[in-house]
Amino acid sequence: MANNLVAPVAGQPLFRAVASSTRPLYQLLRCVNFTKQIHVLVTEEGIRFSNQTLGIGGTCCLQLEEEGGPLSIIIEESGVRTVANLTTYVPEIPEDIPFNRDELAYKIIMQSRYLLDGLAELSPNGPKRLTITTSKNQPYLTLAGTGDLGSSVVDFAKGRELLETFAVQERWAQTYKFDLIKSSTEAMRIASKISLRGDRQGVLSLQFMVEVEGGGVSFLDFRFVPFISHEDGEDDSGDEQDD
Repeated sequence: MANNLVAPVAGQPLFRAVASSTRPLYQLLRCVNFTKQIHVLVTEEGIRFSNQTLGIGGTCCLQLEEEGGPLSIIIEESGVRTVANLTTYVPEIPEDIPFNRDELAYKIIMQSRYLLDGLAELSPNGPKRLTITTSKNQPYLTLAGTGDLGSSVVDFAKGRELLETFAVQERWAQTYKFDLIKSSTEAMRIASKISLRGDRQGVLSLQFMVEVEGGGVSFLDFRFVPFISHEDGEDDSGDEQDD
């Protein structure tokens, strides 16, 4: 992408998408899904796609000269060169929300539609906060929503048909802004499975497995910072960042 492009480190993603909504991420997945049908070349001059699949007679190049600079889409066809520049920005917090995979309090894998149904049951009360509790004993996984109209609770039973993977090191309970969790519901709709993980600092990771054409899979990872409780009873919340 940039002029000083280097080869990606093994195991590291070539692209990283950050958005406040899952809709553009879903659209991005649909856009890059054609990569198995066409030839994609990454060079120091940008990314080039084969013109046959794109339906043009020339070439298409995506180019980013520098961080924070415009993303240029360059199409050359029959001697005509068309350039479209898209404004980009540098996030105020470019670093990932820290998530300690070595100190997990729990890991649960389930079909994403079960979590989507659980959030749907809480939504009618207009909750402002969502408390997620995991325990080795019943109830094993609990979603509790609280708001001005009241509170409601959804419990998940432990069973292979519901919780495919259930590993809890200790009882864990954290509270998050409900609307932030709800922002990932579009990913829940298109995903087949979801992995819920929480570290000992309270950071929540929701990783969605999305099946794509050709039998492949893609992953969407959302991380959430919990409300921080103070002795005076007031809470502050951190920000959300989606990868």
